[in-house]
Amino acid sequence: SWSVVHVAPKGWNVPYTAGYVDLADNVRVFAHIVGTDAESLSMDMPVTLTTAILGDADGAPVESYAFTPSRD
Repeated sequence: SWSVVHVAPKGWNVPYTAGYVDLADNVRVFAHIVGTDAESLSMDMPVTLTTAILGDADGAPVESYAFTPSRD
């Protein structure tokens, strides 16, 4: 599942897409989905782990893990 977020704390890049990604061994993580628009997402589509700049905190970029649709 995913959602497009339009309101966030000061310094965050909006809008952004966030959603749940199911990993092996029944692990589910909540993360940003980058590299595509929400209309292109579909349930159970394969994704790849990446990093992304999510915003700015006190003048420094905030970088974290994210997922992007796989190009396979």
